[in-house]
Amino acid sequence: MQLVLIHTGGTIGMAETPAGLAPMRGLVETALAARLGSGTELKSHVFDPLLDSADVGHRHWNEMLDVIRSHTDASVIITHGTDTMAFTGAALAQALAGEERRVILCGSMHPLGTGGDAEQNLSLAVDAVQTAEPGVFLAFGGHLLDAAGLVKHDSQKLDAFRAQPQERPEAPRHRRFTARKLAILKLSPCIPAH
Repeated sequence: MQLVLIHTGGTIGMAETPAGLAPMRGLVETALAARLGSGTELKSHVFDPLLDSADVGHRHWNEMLDVIRSHTDASVIITHGTDTMAFTGAALAQALAGEERRVILCGSMHPLGTGGDAEQNLSLAVDAVQTAEPGVFLAFGGHLLDAAGLVKHDSQKLDAFRAQPQERPEAPRHRRFTARKLAILKLSPCIPAH
């Protein structure tokens, strides 16, 4: 099996420093390699610099898509922070719809090596790349969730995500993303149009 790791950053790959938690190069790559069988070829694409997930946006999604599409026969694990995991999940699910790819997002509420959820989530991601149907999923909190409709419902709990059912497009989209300024405006009765 060929497996590609795309490590964007996030809590899963942080370590304690004198200044607090900071990204630690090689931490995720080593932890993932230790979970793989001897028949797995691992290739890594590590963002430079590693990102706080609050900074992830359209150009990062395009970079992920470029890496995914450049490895046509590989399954993919993407390690990512939790703040924008739902947005990345939705973007990749839409862009890769119909391409018969297996992409597993993975993150954690606590860093690797701290006795938290990171090891369990990473192990679940490794299992999922071998067994899940094609699509984009999140391995988190003991569950494999469809990434198209992710919602982060809690900022502290180990099962911070839920998945809302979404219709899956049948035809491949081969989509890319551009910069957009978007806001969600909640309308209520009697709100003036201006």
